[in-house]
Amino acid sequence: MKKVREGYKMTELGEIPGEWEIKPLNKIAYKIGDGLHGTPVYSEDGDYYFINGNNLNDGKILITNETKKVNEIEYQKYKKELNNNTLLISLNGTIGNLACYNSEKVVLGKSCGYITLKESVNKNYIFYALNSNKIQLHFYKELTGTTIKNLSLDTLRKTNIPIPYIKEQQKISSILSSVDEQIEISDNLIEKMKELKEGLMQRLLTKGIGHSRFKNTEIGRIPEEWEVFRIKDVSDTTSGGTPSRTHKEYYKNGTILWVKTGELGKKYIFDSEEKITEEAVLKSSAKLIPINSVLIAMYGATIGKTSISKKELTTNQACCAIICKEGVLNYEFLYYILNFNKNSLIKLGAGGAQPNINQIIIKEYKIPVPSLQEQQKISSILSSVDDQISQYESKKEKLQELKKGLMQKLLTGKIRVKVS
Repeated sequence: MKKVREGYKMTELGEIPGEWEIKPLNKIAYKIGDGLHGTPVYSEDGDYYFINGNNLNDGKILITNETKKVNEIEYQKYKKELNNNTLLISLNGTIGNLACYNSEKVVLGKSCGYITLKESVNKNYIFYALNSNKIQLHFYKELTGTTIKNLSLDTLRKTNIPIPYIKEQQKISSILSSVDEQIEISDNLIEKMKELKEGLMQRLLTKGIGHSRFKNTEIGRIPEEWEVFRIKDVSDTTSGGTPSRTHKEYYKNGTILWVKTGELGKKYIFDSEEKITEEAVLKSSAKLIPINSVLIAMYGATIGKTSISKKELTTNQACCAIICKEGVLNYEFLYYILNFNKNSLIKLGAGGAQPNINQIIIKEYKIPVPSLQEQQKISSILSSVDDQISQYESKKEKLQELKKGLMQKLLTGKIRVKVS
């Protein structure tokens, strides 16, 4: 049996500080319930939003263009006991998602649960406790239903929470809130840089740099000095293949990257989930594709997504590799052009619910081609923005890892905070 540290005790939630308590959620809440089991009368000019569990995201109530509204009469008919000490929780779909209620004008649907807490506990601390891995895992173990899984109110009421003294609750939530604030700052910076990139692409990929004269072409208005080429005029294309799974020697101890369409979307490909052997390349439809090729997904859920190969690699048959002609077409410029024109390229595809494009469509696709020098300048500007986005995303990932570690240690008392 594991020895309990001095000053700690063993509980159903594991080892916690001796002075902490374990309490079920219904002992620290005035009321735990859910929303309307039915449909209200919607009103386009209503003042209240009708929300469900899918409107709860990252601690906030997410209102979209699809969120329905109701009027004052419907609100008064179906309103719940919500106040600034209330947490909202998703009871099906994205189960366990939480939001802090802050006097928003909302009416709850049945998949949106509410927990109105007593003043003896700190709302933000309980929010983080319910978001912890241990409690989220408990929710998933207790789900009811067959095709549609539900988190029952009974499970919610009986869920045990570790409860420190109130000042320690406040300190723990303050530390975690400060990390969340930094994550939100990173999110805002990422969003602003993406908006900047979108604007730059619109300008640079249609108007170029320093041009004053323009011409009308079959692909739209472009600088007079630019030309229009089909992709096949300025590059070579090829697609990949899948080595037979029955030949284990094609995959076992493989060292050659084998990229699937699901791995496309990030700018550069340096590695792959699976690798194949030299024998697979020699004896199957897989082909070696040179470094700095532009890869594009031709069908499936990832259709139109692009990446640049930064190692010699192979791909499956759903990927088309475009190998730019040296001195004519810059691979980074092509990458940005294909990203910018993704929707128009997809529209050329055929198929059922999910369109498909193929090598013929890609080869015949027309693109604007500036001088190589201008291509490189445009690519350099857009790459610098991409680099900045990557830095912010990397910082966000580190903050998320920090938060994850802090939650594990602070919400179990493994690390104690100092309180006055």
